[in-house]
Amino acid sequence: LPGASFAARVFVEQLSVVGAALAAWGAWAARRGPLGRVLLPGFFLAGPLFVVWANLEPGRPETAAILEPHLVLPLVCAAALAGLGAADLARRWRPGFAAAALAALVVTAGWQRRADAAALAGHRVDFAAWDYGTALAAGLPRGALVLDPDDPTAFTLAYLAAAHGRRPDVTPLLYFRTRWGYEALRRRRPELLPAREI
Repeated sequence: LPGASFAARVFVEQLSVVGAALAAWGAWAARRGPLGRVLLPGFFLAGPLFVVWANLEPGRPETAAILEPHLVLPLVCAAALAGLGAADLARRWRPGFAAAALAALVVTAGWQRRADAAALAGHRVDFAAWDYGTALAAGLPRGALVLDPDDPTAFTLAYLAAAHGRRPDVTPLLYFRTRWGYEALRRRRPELLPAREI
C-alpha cells in the first residue's frame, strides 16, 4: 500500500494534476481500442507496478533520484493516454467550448511545468563532480585499488576512465559480489582472485 500510494504521488507530480486527469480519462476512453490495449499495460507495468516492485522506501531522499531514469517509458505512455483523453473530450463537447476548455487545460499544465522548471537549480557551472573525480584520480598511486566505493566515487572514476582515458589503471572493487562485476574484475585484474572459479 505505501508503494502504491508513492507511485500515485510520483506520477501525479510528473504529469501534473491536469495531465494525470487527462491520462485517466484517456485510459477509460481507449480501454477497448488497439492503442489502449498497448498503452494501458505499458503504463501500468513499467510505471506503478515497477515502482511498487522496486520496493524503495518512499521517505528516503534518494528514492526519487533512483526511480527517475525508469519513468521515461511509463510517462510516454501516460502522455499518449492524456492526448487520447483530450481528443475524446473534444469529440464529446461543442467545438467552441471544447477548444476553450482544452486551451485552458494546456495553459494550466504548461504554467505548472514552467513553475516546476523555474524551481530547479541550474548546474551548468557546477564542476564539483569533475573537480572531485580529477582530484581523486590525481591522488591515487599507480595501479590503486579502491575498495567498495560509494556510487559518486565509482561512477566518477568510471566516467573519467571511459570518456577521457584518465587513470584506467585504477580499479574500483565494487559489484564484485554480482556475476557481471566478478567477470569484469577477473578480466581486468585476474591476479586479485583465486585461480578457482568462485
